[in-house]
Amino acid sequence: MVKKARLRIANILLTYNNPKMVEIVGEDGAKRLQETFKTFNVKGATLSDGSKGTLALKFMNRDEIKAGKDNLKIDANASEENNKLAGKNYEKVILPYGFLDNFSFTVSIVPETLWQSSQSINMAMEIEKTQLIAKLFPEYFSANKEVLFGNVLKVYHDSPDKYNIEKTMPFEQQKAMELAQGGASSPQGGSGSGITSDLAGVDKNNSLSDIMQQ
Repeated sequence: MVKKARLRIANILLTYNNPKMVEIVGEDGAKRLQETFKTFNVKGATLSDGSKGTLALKFMNRDEIKAGKDNLKIDANASEENNKLAGKNYEKVILPYGFLDNFSFTVSIVPETLWQSSQSINMAMEIEKTQLIAKLFPEYFSANKEVLFGNVLKVYHDSPDKYNIEKTMPFEQQKAMELAQGGASSPQGGSGSGITSDLAGVDKNNSLSDIMQQ
């Protein structure tokens, strides 16, 4: 099965962006052949902003790209905006036909169970790192909650752009307000509320050691 998968992937790489000839009818009624190229949607890809989402690869003739550069950019932006409104992380890239012909590929077959195990470890390590920062360095955690929140979402293939994240006040200002309100104590393992309490709370089910023992 592994050998068959390697051969199948290699065959796809050789023919994945080959154009097809289709017959079209012009305004004058005359028929002619025209090359059409495929658009490939790569799910779970790393996009230009570092987030995970769907990367759409549209192949075209180089001359067509040069001639319609502005219109193609407008079309790509419209596609990205429509997907964003639908809650989907999406990016569209226009490439000239043959762009990847001189690239070398190394094909590796990763069993699904191994990939899932690797993903689980990455998720657990990110959670533990966030909890450690919140516990040992609460002032840095408070000042960088949005960044840390985004890092956690990325390992779950999610995007922070879908969430309405309010800007938090600096750690010193937050502590000063707590003292002014009567010295209210912070929860163990961190300070503040909202994202802080959600990420800083110790959850043994998310610990790396538990996952490794499964």
